[in-house]
Amino acid sequence: MDESELFPGFGRPEDRRQEDGTPRSGKRAPRAKPAPGARPAPGARPAPGATAAPRAKADADPASTPAAPAPVPAPPARWITHEDLAAPTLSHLAECPALAETASAIVERCLAGAARFPHTLLVGPADSSKRLIAQAIAADMAAPFHVVELVHIKDPDALHAALRKIPTGAVVLMSGAEAFGGSAPAALSRAVGSREPVRDTTMDELMREFDREAWKRERKARAERRYEDFTVILTSRTHVPPDSPFHRWVQLQFFTQRNGQTERARMARALRRAGIPLEPAKLSEFASFAATYRIRTVQAVNTLAAHLEAVRDDAAARDAVFEHAMDPTQVKRVRALLRRIAA
Repeated sequence: MDESELFPGFGRPEDRRQEDGTPRSGKRAPRAKPAPGARPAPGARPAPGATAAPRAKADADPASTPAAPAPVPAPPARWITHEDLAAPTLSHLAECPALAETASAIVERCLAGAARFPHTLLVGPADSSKRLIAQAIAADMAAPFHVVELVHIKDPDALHAALRKIPTGAVVLMSGAEAFGGSAPAALSRAVGSREPVRDTTMDELMREFDREAWKRERKARAERRYEDFTVILTSRTHVPPDSPFHRWVQLQFFTQRNGQTERARMARALRRAGIPLEPAKLSEFASFAATYRIRTVQAVNTLAAHLEAVRDDAAARDAVFEHAMDPTQVKRVRALLRRIAA
């Protein structure tokens, strides 16, 4: 018996056809694309197989559209560094006139007696010209200038490595006394005050000293002079307690400050060297803003230079550049830009 008569369509090519005779492929039929620019009527549902046109950005709700971020000022043609803030001599240190006059008199006595400048402690906030004072003293003494960051000195060995190559008569700036702890301050006091070699005073070193033979042991009475006679200018942002080992060898102590007047002198020197003209009234206003918000001098001046660079071709916009430069939000954005460029 032919099975095709019992099951019509069994084993035939047309067994996958639908009731209307169209082939059944197992896949969905492609949807028809709408004509360009065609949009359905309001409230009407799109026909089956048709896709709605994407909503243009211009048709979006203006209230829900996020505002575009303000453009970041372009970097200036020349970045201002701490070298632009330095005063060539003490007579050019306009931000600290009283201290400069006192230090100049001491320099004259030291040069007349062929002596080094006394060890000095400078206490003041950030950007109060402590480093500039040390540089000016070294320039007037015609002495080499060295910088030692105390934050990197963790033990007496690191201190010895930093001091053993300093020549006689040099001016050494040791910045960051507030972060200088452990046994290093006492070691620095011995090295500067008595010129004794820096020793490790830990228990392990003492046990090694006891284990040596008698003729190999170090004798304090015959300690060699490993360091030259140089001047140390110690700086700190906080007050140094009177019982600190620093006061055993410090001979002079000065206090520095940062306000609108001192900041104006620093900025004027940097802008003059960078070739950026500025009116005295606007410079005073900008310096007071930087001192009030505790903005670093180099960052503030570079912020101003970046805004001036952005409007260098627009003379009318240069009058309003200080309103943007003195905006704390703008300063934070430019400060983030400086960090990205430095990285």
